[in-house]
Amino acid sequence: LDRFTCFDGRSGLPALMDTLKSRKENAPQGSYTERLFNDKKLLDAKLLEEAGELAEAESHDDVAWEAADVLYFALVKCVQAGVSLKDVEAVLDHRSKKVRRRPGNAKPNKSTGQAEKVQVPTGSTAKTETPREQVVFKRLCVLKNSELSEPERAKLCTRPAVMDTEKLMSIVPPILADVRQRGDSALLDLTAKFDRVQLQTPVMDVPPMDEITISDDVQSAIEVAYGNIQKFHFAQLHEPLEVETCPGVRCSRFARPIEKVGLYVPGGSAILPSTALMLAVPAKVAGCLEEILATP
Repeated sequence: LDRFTCFDGRSGLPALMDTLKSRKENAPQGSYTERLFNDKKLLDAKLLEEAGELAEAESHDDVAWEAADVLYFALVKCVQAGVSLKDVEAVLDHRSKKVRRRPGNAKPNKSTGQAEKVQVPTGSTAKTETPREQVVFKRLCVLKNSELSEPERAKLCTRPAVMDTEKLMSIVPPILADVRQRGDSALLDLTAKFDRVQLQTPVMDVPPMDEITISDDVQSAIEVAYGNIQKFHFAQLHEPLEVETCPGVRCSRFARPIEKVGLYVPGGSAILPSTALMLAVPAKVAGCLEEILATP
């Protein structure tokens, strides 16, 4: 529901965020809030000013007071840039999952261009880490196609041998050719050869079944379950993610539906329509073109 509580009333930071969003749209002309949203230098100056006062605060009340000022102007900055509290929380959650931590040294002061020097004890075994701002990505070996000879190009495109493809190709093509030529007869012979099962026909006819009827309560329960499962899996659809891991190299993650999916639903000692729903509904949400269900 994108709410902090089960109730509509908000307080604290969510309430302040809502107020600032409203003020951005309807702030009176010439008001202080209107100036903050439209005067970048004023907002930046207030952020730096309040952050400095928070750093100097020592008592409980003073720290709370100055922290409130910092949060207020920080949220103004967020609203101005279209950043929500949810966006900020997502960044914090992402950082909490990182294994490698930054050293935590202060950044250079923008006004002086210098940072406080950190004394490292002599003989210390602690390893120094490169600050985030100074990380230099290692460039990959870049080869220009126009500068390569034909033998060099062929060598680069050659994949390493991971198996004896010559032996594989001597087995597979004859099987494909046999199936193309003899059809179902070849399938029966190959099934007997590889699966050691003697079949009379490649297709098994299912005897006709009486029409199945279920009670209204069961029908209603299945429809509710269908809707819940569909809603849950729709929420998992996401936009493609793209990251430049180093200059010129972009990695992406995206979801694509499988064209055909096989769904197995057990039907031995227990009948499980829930399994059919939990397999078929996600496949439908994903956009699979063909779903084949098998059950004993």
